[in-house]
Amino acid sequence: MSGLVSAVVCTYTLERWHDLLAAIKSLQQQTYCNLEIIVVVDHNPDLLDRLREHLAGSGVKVVENQAVKGLSGSKNCGIAAARGEIVAFLDDDAVAAPDWLERMVELYRDDSGVMAVGGQTLPLWVEKKPGWFADELQWVVGCTYGGHPEEKSSIRSVFGGNCSFRRSALEQVGEFLPNLGRIGNHMLTGEETEYCLRLRQCLPGSEILYCPAADNADPAA
Repeated sequence: MSGLVSAVVCTYTLERWHDLLAAIKSLQQQTYCNLEIIVVVDHNPDLLDRLREHLAGSGVKVVENQAVKGLSGSKNCGIAAARGEIVAFLDDDAVAAPDWLERMVELYRDDSGVMAVGGQTLPLWVEKKPGWFADELQWVVGCTYGGHPEEKSSIRSVFGGNCSFRRSALEQVGEFLPNLGRIGNHMLTGEETEYCLRLRQCLPGSEILYCPAADNADPAA
């Protein structure tokens, strides 16, 4: 498979401006070239205007979530704007490894039954990692925690800030539920878990894979 991949970044606040630009830059530097980058702004006109001005002429598509406020509504908006065979999601404060998308695409290419792929999210420490902070605790800072497989494996659900879906699966499963997913500083999560459970119900026998080589880094503090 060498078709178009859509990489979607959902954002909502100017407080993450520099992190957001770093996330976009990491997508612009991907080794997989057949790519469109979509930034979805969630009900923040000032951020929307600033992004459109800053990214003018870059080829990055900036769209406004005019549906239900929140992360799920923004993801649904990104999917609607996407043209790719694969739709990937990256957090607005994450930095993707240069081969992030290439690693994911390989798994779709190798098996037509693969409908979703999730990657590994590594902590990006502002200072040195505390000696007492075990890898098993990395879920506390929103990262992949110790005990995950070190090789490609079948999993129940992906992590929403580092994942991708085949478009055919998205079309059959439908939208993310708007009553799940973060809304501003309200930290209700789980929209990706529910979506993957629904995916398995809609598409029995489909594969959801974990690919540790498809990694990105999120701030740990």
